[in-house]
Amino acid sequence: MHTIGSIIAGKYRITRALGAGGMGAVFKADNVSIGRTVAVKLLHPHLADDEVSLARFQREARTAASVAHRNLVEILDLGVEPSGMPYMVMEYVRGRSLADALKTDGRFDAKRSTYIAGQILAVLASVHEQGIIHRDLKPENILLTTRDRKPDFVKVLDFGVAALSEGAEQFVRTRDLTPSGRVMGSPHYTSPEQIRGKTVRDPRIDLWSVGVLLYQMLSGHRPFSSTRLDELCQSILKDPPPTFRSYGVDVEPALAAVVIKALEKDVEARYQSAASMIEALVPFGAEPLRFDDPEPTDTFTLDLRDIRLREIAKVRADRRSEPPRMGGSAVSGRFTNPAREFVKSRVPQEVISQALGATKAEVHARFIGPMDADGWYSDSWWDFLERIDTKAARGDRRMLASIGREIVRRSEPEEFLAATPELAFDRLPVVWSLLFKTGRPFVETCSRGLGRLRIDEQSDARLARSIAFVGVVEEVLRRSDAHRVDVRLAKSVVLGDEFDRIEASWASE
Repeated sequence: MHTIGSIIAGKYRITRALGAGGMGAVFKADNVSIGRTVAVKLLHPHLADDEVSLARFQREARTAASVAHRNLVEILDLGVEPSGMPYMVMEYVRGRSLADALKTDGRFDAKRSTYIAGQILAVLASVHEQGIIHRDLKPENILLTTRDRKPDFVKVLDFGVAALSEGAEQFVRTRDLTPSGRVMGSPHYTSPEQIRGKTVRDPRIDLWSVGVLLYQMLSGHRPFSSTRLDELCQSILKDPPPTFRSYGVDVEPALAAVVIKALEKDVEARYQSAASMIEALVPFGAEPLRFDDPEPTDTFTLDLRDIRLREIAKVRADRRSEPPRMGGSAVSGRFTNPAREFVKSRVPQEVISQALGATKAEVHARFIGPMDADGWYSDSWWDFLERIDTKAARGDRRMLASIGREIVRRSEPEEFLAATPELAFDRLPVVWSLLFKTGRPFVETCSRGLGRLRIDEQSDARLARSIAFVGVVEEVLRRSDAHRVDVRLAKSVVLGDEFDRIEASWASE
């Protein structure tokens, strides 16, 4: 039993108890080495010897640590005490839970509610992009703190019952720790499809939970409530949520419509992505979705900055900028179809049309074009993606790498993946040929934890294509059991090199 003053792992001194849940207890502690205040989560003693519980506990830490986002509670350490007690160390967030805020403050106004909901959805947009579903969103797992003197800054925690999405689950070869037929999470925030046992691996179940949270913040009540579990489940499955007016609350009809759409029983009628739901909430107080500001040590960001500087220097040297061109069939439908869905889920059609100065039909005619008989599209696709990245995203091509990752997530595993990262890297030329019609790739080096891929004969080379393939390589390695993956575009024909070279390093565990 850990008490005030006891030390965890030789360096975390417990100062007070913060709470307990089904998996473990959480304590406030001080790192005696550097003086930083942290939160330490300990697995309950009776679960420490349970293999499945231990695996879930460890996966919670690794899942949360795998996605960097300003609204996620940061995981700092994970280990096992000499006594055999597993522990997890998190950043300590000074504030209160959304549950406590609702108890003390009552219902929230529209601006506050949508501001909080928008931040939760921003986290979901990020984790869903990594193929991770939270599955246990509830007021107790939402922390509210103050950041830059602004209240209600959200921190999301507790990935103890998180799952990989259907697409990502294809690539998992280890035992499933959360059977797909089991209802996970908290009953009041559980979606109809989870109750029916159909799936727990669809990102849209998290959007249902946000709909419940938003309804609760606006009205002060949950939309579905009962003291009996069977009655609660039947209500979630069959009953429409009570109107806000039934609680004496006046909510703008357009905002009420957003909440109702999030709570659609039919998952296909619900919002299809966190990004689209954020977009709907922006007029009422949510902040627009943005790519996270890069950390100074984000090597991929540094690489992109270097590429941009080289690109600017080359344009100045040539005293011209290469105009958009309509090329021949060069991009496979295996790439364009997921890429189109990725863009649609993050950028509304009206924003695309506004950014490109064209109607939907004109965008399709000028950039996308028809698919030929062999399943290939024109390489003008790259002009389309470049312009969307410039006009509707950050303009630094991070979106292009994200599209590359999405291609792998939506593909059949036998096409792209292998049993080890080394074997996966070795077959990257095959992956290239599935996606692109031109360019001759071959592996220069592939050893344990290191690989170099060279692409020759690129008279039609596109920088956008190369950066997108960096994302492909990263995701292929990660889903082939590589860890600490680092991929970069080391050489580029477009930037004046004699060939493209993609370098990668990774760890195998």
